Amino acid sequence: MAEAAKRLMPKDGAPDVVPCDSTGLSTSRASYYFVRRLREMGQRVRRRAWLKYSLLVEVRRRAILAQRAGLGPCSDIPELPPLVASGARVARLGVVVADAGFDSEENHRFVREVIGALSVIPARRGRPMREPRGYRGLMAISFPRELYRLRNLAGNGHLGHEAKAGRPGAWPHHSYAV
Repeated sequence: MAEAAKRLMPKDGAPDVVPCDSTGLSTSRASYYFVRRLREMGQRVRRRAWLKYSLLVEVRRRAILAQRAGLGPCSDIPELPPLVASGARVARLGVVVADAGFDSEENHRFVREVIGALSVIPARRGRPMREPRGYRGLMAISFPRELYRLRNLAGNGHLGHEAKAGRPGAWPHHSYAV
């Protein structure tokens, strides 16, 4: 996959905007409606883990630069550095855009200082920040909304995978053993 993505990248070496996103895919074919009906009838239905799929997409060509798969539920925070490092081997990264699930000062520092790209990750409201400082503080004070809007392009990359891998109704993150 990396070789195919390298062929798509421009020869001019212009930095790329790369959104990052992750989603959960069902490991079962049971629909949410079916599971709900079983519960209404008094049957016990236990929850299982699901497949967690993360990807990094180049915006101009909509090429997948890097992908990772693992078991969920788990935090998005440790997923970002290896994903971005893999993408940096394929293309020159200019801006890395991710949702608040990837928000941590370590992720901002990795993208900006190790990779040399701008990180656009909103400071999560639920995570404590006594006073705005560091890269998270910068995101809390002046957030580049125009760049963040490009994040949905990575989410669109998941749609084809979710359709093929199976997405139980409107609940992609939960899988049930029936």
